[in-house]
Amino acid sequence: MIVCAFDKSRREVMGEVILPIQVGPTIFNVEFQVMDIAPAYSCLLGRPWIH
Repeated sequence: MIVCAFDKSRREVMGEVILPIQVGPTIFNVEFQVMDIAPAYSCLLGRPWIH
């Protein structure tokens, strides 16, 4: 799969992973796309919420 970035460049997706994400008492199964890129930020794990 190819996705279009914000700068209109095209990036290839290596795969997808579905992870359970809990927001308050509700759990959502969220699909993430895995890409081999230099991200602008790292994934924030263990945070109560991102504002």
